[in-house]
Amino acid sequence: WLKSFEGPSPMPRPRSGPRAPAPLGVGVAARALVALGSVGALMHAATAFATTAAAPTGTRLPARRSQHGPAPGGVTADLAACRGTSSSRMLAAIAVAVGLLAKAGGGKRQARAATCRRGIKEDFEGGIDQAKAVLFTRANCQRCDMAKETLTSMGIRYAVMELENEVGLDAIGPAREYKDYMELKTGTGELPQLHLRGGRGVGGLDAIFDKQDSGELLEWCKAAGAA
Repeated sequence: WLKSFEGPSPMPRPRSGPRAPAPLGVGVAARALVALGSVGALMHAATAFATTAAAPTGTRLPARRSQHGPAPGGVTADLAACRGTSSSRMLAAIAVAVGLLAKAGGGKRQARAATCRRGIKEDFEGGIDQAKAVLFTRANCQRCDMAKETLTSMGIRYAVMELENEVGLDAIGPAREYKDYMELKTGTGELPQLHLRGGRGVGGLDAIFDKQDSGELLEWCKAAGAA
């Protein structure tokens, strides 16, 4: 069927009697193009198919007769309808093929994102393990300053990593990935966040205060070697 895409050919004159329906090669061609995985080849095939389906200019086939006499317009109207049907089938096949290609591409992107998250986890947790306790903050943030005062008053030793500047833009390269990972751990992307060696984390000033009031925060920091 791919040979039919090499260029236009004159439409043969039908024999007498009912015409056999034209073979539908669109599905076969679409599957072949999906196997090739090329959107460019897909569009090239669409153009070639449209050219092949069209009869040479001025072609008019003999009119079919019915019980009411010759069909008006001969087969020209039937040919136009056939062209429209072929074009519709061709476009539908292209849409399905492009959708399959997009779905395959989405799967590859998800796989790359999962790999990226694994790398961020190792980098993030490795830094936390070395520092024992890290407070992630934003520049000129009153709530972040309150968290610092609270931890200092409790005798907790911690490092500070500023993820956002004054206008909320990322202050370091992996800031966005860090915030996404912290949200997975604590359920929120709100700053400040305190993360401890051993995998524990607290997101948001209110949560830090709650853990302080319950006594869990001090226990966690002692277990991490930060108090």
